[in-house]
Amino acid sequence: MELETLILLAAVILISQIALEARRSPTETVSPRLRLLWELLLAGFVGYVVLSFASFASLPAADAAQSTGPDLDGGALARGALAIGLAVLTALVDWLLLASPGFRRRLTGWLPASADAIEAAPGDRQWPRQVRGFDPARPIHAVALGLALLFFVQTFTDYIIAGGQADVLAGNLEESRLVVSALLTAILLLVISFVGSGAGSDRSWSTTLHRLGLRRPTLAELTMGAGAAVALIAFQFCAGAVWLLVTPSDVFQQQTQLTQAIAGSVTSPLAALIVAISSSFGEEIAFRGALQPVLGLWPTTILFALTHIQYQFSPAALIILVVGLVFGLLRKHYGTSSAIAAHFLYNFTLLILAVIASQVSLP
Repeated sequence: MELETLILLAAVILISQIALEARRSPTETVSPRLRLLWELLLAGFVGYVVLSFASFASLPAADAAQSTGPDLDGGALARGALAIGLAVLTALVDWLLLASPGFRRRLTGWLPASADAIEAAPGDRQWPRQVRGFDPARPIHAVALGLALLFFVQTFTDYIIAGGQADVLAGNLEESRLVVSALLTAILLLVISFVGSGAGSDRSWSTTLHRLGLRRPTLAELTMGAGAAVALIAFQFCAGAVWLLVTPSDVFQQQTQLTQAIAGSVTSPLAALIVAISSSFGEEIAFRGALQPVLGLWPTTILFALTHIQYQFSPAALIILVVGLVFGLLRKHYGTSSAIAAHFLYNFTLLILAVIASQVSLP
């Protein structure tokens, strides 16, 4: 079993315990067990960044083919020091998030104020607005915000370490590795979302589903999700065409390397289906279902875009921002199930088109 798989599995276990302990902690109280688990996670996060830099620094020696590519050594030490420093700073901020209610209160001006949730009446098919807001007195909200920050910084440090080189970030993207990674990431996001929302502690299964914006979708909700996916796919192709027209070919090629590497690694409809299902359920339930009612529409959308920074600071980032905003609006007005449907159709369509294109181009 590869090291990254072991790390993901360990993260699932550790974060689920942190979320469970945070749910059980009284208001403004952090138990010694929760503090210990949180500090263990933060130490592991810093260790992961150090390990990522060590692995990257050994690439040229381990793979002769890599040494003939971009200059992997230029500024590598400085980038590694910057990434590790950023990881340490993030760990400190996250430690303060949990340890200091006063520190959390200073953030309330940037996030939606805490409010009572609007609950749906029995049999009501109109989806409730469900704005809860950020409550600085609740440890689980501190954990949610801290995990969101870790998720972003982990992606960002990988980007810094690789010097923004998408081809290096992509690595050797074999289909099996991509599928396993998508499944494990989805499991991690789902465990965090359900446990953090109270499943298995202070909420029943049905109440947890309601908190996450999940229910059997109506035909109208599915139709809105499908329509949004079609509109986003059209937007993707139009934006891509404009991007290609106004960008030099070599720059365009460099900016789209990672997207092409991911799409090219998916060679079968089954793999496309698994990746699309994993990403749509995991990301929508975590970002739109769990986080959006607490952090708000725009902070969640921006966070979603930032966690896809592997697509570089390019028009692709703006496309991801628009896509995330549409998913967020679907969650707000039609529930998370509608956002999942849109996300799945959007991802699956683009991946299956890539599969067809690769098969047509084969000699």
